[in-house]
Amino acid sequence: MQGIKKLLGPKLLLGLASIYTILLSLVSVAERGNLPELPIFPMQDKVAHVLAYTILGGLWGVFWMRKASPARNHPYFTVLILGAFIYGTIIEVIQQHFTFSRSGDIYDIFANLFGMLLGAILGRIFYNKILSHK
Repeated sequence: MQGIKKLLGPKLLLGLASIYTILLSLVSVAERGNLPELPIFPMQDKVAHVLAYTILGGLWGVFWMRKASPARNHPYFTVLILGAFIYGTIIEVIQQHFTFSRSGDIYDIFANLFGMLLGAILGRIFYNKILSHK
């Protein structure tokens, strides 16, 4: 366990969370070109949003938990969910008004929020089970 704790230090987690956020932003606003959509199952777009934001919430959540002292963890969910709402809304507005092959969708914002909440919960569980034990 000590090896994982060292490997997942606050600096590495900040780097991973930042890089993932930048990549997610770029993918979210990139033009699709002429690629056809291949629906594999209903609501696959919303599932993709939930998965992407679950990873985002997990990375930022574990970073928050590793960086903050236990006494300062109380705004954990509030900050992550508010951040997800603002970030997801900005991405959807950019998609609607500044891209040609994408459109904004209010339901994507809700999928993002759900994914971020799920990621925050899983990040907290991961932190409590693996990283917080001495």
